[in-house]
Amino acid sequence: MTPSPTSWSGVTVPDDYTAALISTDDNAAARVLTAAATTWAQQNHVKLTLVPAHDPVRYVAAIQKAIDLDTDLVISAGDPLADPMALVTASWLDQKFLILGAELAEPTANVTAAIWKGVFNRGGGAADAASDPSTFTADRAGRAMDAGVAAVLRGYSGFVVKVD
Repeated sequence: MTPSPTSWSGVTVPDDYTAALISTDDNAAARVLTAAATTWAQQNHVKLTLVPAHDPVRYVAAIQKAIDLDTDLVISAGDPLADPMALVTASWLDQKFLILGAELAEPTANVTAAIWKGVFNRGGGAADAASDPSTFTADRAGRAMDAGVAAVLRGYSGFVVKVD
């Protein structure tokens, strides 16, 4: 879905809302996404726990660590995590997930993705599906974070939210 610009700005995050952020932080795009999630958490007084994921062999373990934190929302930042998230999310249907800057090829109803023009990664290992790193700006990532969380909070989990 493509929400109207700023339609997500009136959404209030509940008190005591918690989130875990899984981030590779290994490239400029992932750092922009991590910064957007961190800024969102600070602005909305959300307790955010960062779960680093630097070793591809341990991506699934990092996702499981984030789930084990028992937060309201698990956020994934970056293209490299798309396939590992697809592997794990269907087993945790009571957990809400937000994929920031990528989407899953076959998401379940508990997974929301927030993307924009230039984001092409849909997981599945498609070599030609790399996103355009120049589109990963602080502004776009911030809008995607706000719109993605708004969708989750309004009950639109399982959708791809596209902002531009």
